[in-house]
Amino acid sequence: MKISSTVFFFTSIFFYGLATAAPTDAGLESRKATHPEGVEVNVQSGVDWKGLKKSGKEFGVVFATTGPGWKNPEFDDNYTGCTKAGLICGAYHAALPSQGSGSDQAKYFINNGGNWSKHDKNKLPGSVAIYVDDDESQECYGLQASAIVKWLHDFSDEYYHETGRYPVIATQYKWWKKCTNNDSSFKSTNALGLIGSSNVPGGWDHWSFLEYDLGNGEATYPGQVRWYGSSSSLKKFAKGS
Repeated sequence: MKISSTVFFFTSIFFYGLATAAPTDAGLESRKATHPEGVEVNVQSGVDWKGLKKSGKEFGVVFATTGPGWKNPEFDDNYTGCTKAGLICGAYHAALPSQGSGSDQAKYFINNGGNWSKHDKNKLPGSVAIYVDDDESQECYGLQASAIVKWLHDFSDEYYHETGRYPVIATQYKWWKKCTNNDSSFKSTNALGLIGSSNVPGGWDHWSFLEYDLGNGEATYPGQVRWYGSSSSLKKFAKGS
């Protein structure tokens, strides 16, 4: 998942029916056989969603929007393909805190694919991916940690107000520690999605989604994501139960 020229995910990551400690990187492969696997798709077209379903993937997270007003032109086709294939599906927003308020970006995301309703039993709540700017010399978006934390609260609160669910926060361990001063104010409300390392920041007990392989940027091999719990807990999370 990359927030760069091709933009990333999740990067949507969750709380229900999960264990209390994050695994080490060495233990990731031992979890693979028993824990649900999914994919993260950003701007790829021509994704074989039915093939992914047949291969055993259980969920997909699709890049929808970024900043205050840009929608991925491939989102509608990818999200439709994901749902028609029978996967549990979700959408993510690539945060740009330096380009508009959190609440405004949340509203745009909700109105352009990121909404959640209790009637959508196979839809994950939206995710907000935040960890690196396009200009990596400004990796904290040119903002102080307090400003980034406030922006995220504004986004999260607006999403909750409109949908009744808090968004997943997708980030990287080192980025979170540096750019939020390892803030822990989201640990009891927002599920955590991690990219790369499974080390857990910010007081969370564990990650819920882990993108352990970013893929190759092609439709044939999208990002590889793992859910921390069981298949049944993933379904419960999607339902909001």
